Amino acid sequence: MTRQWTILWYACAILCITGTYVESLVLRPRIIGGTDAAEGEVPFYSAWSDNPQQNLQCGGSLISEEWFLTAGMCTRDRSQVNRDEKSNQTVSAERDSDSFSRILLTPDGVVNTTGFVLHKDFNVTGQLENDIALVRLERKVKLPNNGQFAKIYSGEVHVNDMLRMAGMGGTYKGSKERSSTLKTFPITIAEPAHCRKFTSIYDDANGSRMCAAIIDERGACDGDTGGPLYKEVTDSSPVLVGITSITGGFGPDNCAPKDGAVYFTHASHYLDWISQTTGIPKDQLVDNSQEN
Repeated sequence: MTRQWTILWYACAILCITGTYVESLVLRPRIIGGTDAAEGEVPFYSAWSDNPQQNLQCGGSLISEEWFLTAGMCTRDRSQVNRDEKSNQTVSAERDSDSFSRILLTPDGVVNTTGFVLHKDFNVTGQLENDIALVRLERKVKLPNNGQFAKIYSGEVHVNDMLRMAGMGGTYKGSKERSSTLKTFPITIAEPAHCRKFTSIYDDANGSRMCAAIIDERGACDGDTGGPLYKEVTDSSPVLVGITSITGGFGPDNCAPKDGAVYFTHASHYLDWISQTTGIPKDQLVDNSQEN
């Protein structure tokens, strides 16, 4: 286990013992077939719970000392998702909150959150489009060992590009045991035809979404939602390409279903929104160290 994740799991143990997490310690399974992340491989990864009475629900990426980037669905309590009677579409009852108090486990220890901003067009057709949210932290965080906050990849993404996703949790279907380490898994960007099998809202890998085919029932599970899809960079921190969104191709099996697909929100597609929401200039959000 790396030093930064040792910090996280000691923090989690303290929370569990003191009663912050009650009931069982059952987690929904996450990356299947993943390998342990090397030390510092994904320095900006953090995990969080959207309810103090539950275990960690989602992953995400620290993009600054005060902002955490995750999937929009991670900010939703089930009670806050309603069905529009006229369109029969799922809609969110709330778009942002200044009193969003949740627990975030970061490489800098436990941090409370103070509010979130959900994209205004999240899930407008019921197909979980614009699945992106920003969460404000109660205090500034620092990454150990000179770790860097996530920088967003602004170059083009192509079919057959090899990327990696990161998440935490079980290592096989039906697993109820949590992994003590961060897991990563390689994915390959799929042909648009495969991605359109499960949703009509898909242009190509340079639109608002990207998609990877699930092979041999290995890959993402529903608890991976919000976690980073990243591009490895030689002698540098990885760059953030996407946010894990839909893990089972909209089907009933959200855990690496056979011949299914996993969808990612394309981070660079939302650069303007991220910059406007956080007040961080775009040139400070993107990766400027490599040629795209």
